[in-house]
Amino acid sequence: MAWFFAASATLMLLIGVGNLFFGLDRAWSSLFMIPLGSLNLIWAVTSLRNKRGTRPAAE
Repeated sequence: MAWFFAASATLMLLIGVGNLFFGLDRAWSSLFMIPLGSLNLIWAVTSLRNKRGTRPAAE
């Protein structure tokens, strides 16, 4: 699930930066895409790092 969020966050950041530089008529969407994509990417990376370091409990 975290891989999906990492991919969608990367796409949001690319769209946000692209709109900021190339779509001046839609630059307002960058105000939402860039911060949301950044938070989403931070969450996904943190989730993946935590998941990789955990092991199942010994029974």
